[in-house]
Amino acid sequence: MSSLLVTWVAYQDGPAESLDQMRAWVLFAAGTFVVLTGAFVYSLGLPQFVFALLLAFGVMLALLRPVNALAFFICLQFLRPWEVAEENALLLALPRMTGLLAIASAVVAYFRSDLKRLSFGRGQWFLLGFGLWSVLSTIITPSPGDQLKEFFDTFFRALIVFYLIVAVVRKQYDLELMRRVYLWSVTGLAGISMYISWDKLLAEGSGGDRLHAIGILENANDIAAVMVVGVPFALRRLSQSTRRPLVWFESLFFLTLTLLALYLAQSRGALLALGAGAVGWWIVRSRRRWIAIGLGLILVLSVAPFANDLMRRDSQDLEESSTSRLTYWKAGVRMVIRNPLFGVGFGRYPKEYQSNAGEGEQFEFGERTAHSTWILALAETGVPGLMLFLAFVLSVLNMARKIVPHEPDLFVALIAYLIAVSFLSHTYLVYPYILMGLVVAGYRMHFRSEKGWSM
Repeated sequence: MSSLLVTWVAYQDGPAESLDQMRAWVLFAAGTFVVLTGAFVYSLGLPQFVFALLLAFGVMLALLRPVNALAFFICLQFLRPWEVAEENALLLALPRMTGLLAIASAVVAYFRSDLKRLSFGRGQWFLLGFGLWSVLSTIITPSPGDQLKEFFDTFFRALIVFYLIVAVVRKQYDLELMRRVYLWSVTGLAGISMYISWDKLLAEGSGGDRLHAIGILENANDIAAVMVVGVPFALRRLSQSTRRPLVWFESLFFLTLTLLALYLAQSRGALLALGAGAVGWWIVRSRRRWIAIGLGLILVLSVAPFANDLMRRDSQDLEESSTSRLTYWKAGVRMVIRNPLFGVGFGRYPKEYQSNAGEGEQFEFGERTAHSTWILALAETGVPGLMLFLAFVLSVLNMARKIVPHEPDLFVALIAYLIAVSFLSHTYLVYPYILMGLVVAGYRMHFRSEKGWSM
């Protein structure tokens, strides 16, 4: 529905002939909607009629504007029905199908545009360099073909999403659409996670059980990290909608569900990120920022000693988790010491972990991940890879700082998320690049007026 409203606004905002073009496209999209609904119902079965209807509606809107196609793809990256539902050929093809649809829609829009000059910012070059260095790092691995396939199955998709966001999010209402899609997608993720976890969370003696889901966002810490990003988005909508009760209800509903899910996730990293985000929001909204910064630091230092008291997890579980993370980080450092130029190669940390874990106390064995976005980049791509990755992140952070007067929530969300992923392996996942793509798109809208398509 958000895409539908933004599409109508976009066509009214364009030249007069765009309304005539819209009628033709609407007829084509409506026909496609009818055909796809029938095809999806046939594939999924009649009991899944509503789901089939929604999928067909999403594809129909994706045909009208590239931003709609990208928003539809991003929404599915959070809800991931191919992992939650039973195996189905249509559902398994959904991520690739919607991804290709987003790319095709952007390419068509580019060739229909009168301004075809592509331009890259400095941060985008750093990210491209990091991507190319990641590919080079696969050469030194025992199985370059397998690691290269893993690169294209994971990180390459994240890169495509980032550059698509920068290219197609060109107006303020496009950015607002992305915010709203993010909010509702994360709300759906919170609902799915609680539905899947509820029986164990309510079971007697379940003090140590935490929120979980299925698939790539199964872990409670990963779920919590992506939900934290939405909190500043919801606070922005609340602060700008004093006369819009529906937006108030929408934002409060999201905040209530998200805070409940964050509590059930029991993630210390997310709790730290949430606190930093709350203090950050207070600072950017305050007229006397230095006073706000001082009070924020005092508040954080006062509350930090009591953070563990908010957890339902027992002290032994927390201690084992901390010890394990230190072991993961030490193993990553040992990997890069042995090969500082390329590390152990893209995607190789899990297989190299046990041989680099050392002889200290361990609670988890076998194939593990680094549990740090920075350590994972360092261990798998070496010192040059980490430098390129840090240069990209700092460049985006600088852009977020500059647009604070216009988009304060993006800056706060980025700070909170970077804190959360310091304890998670999100280096190659799509989620950080969604947020950073929105920051770059927002920066270009406010500070860069060059003509042509920005990548």
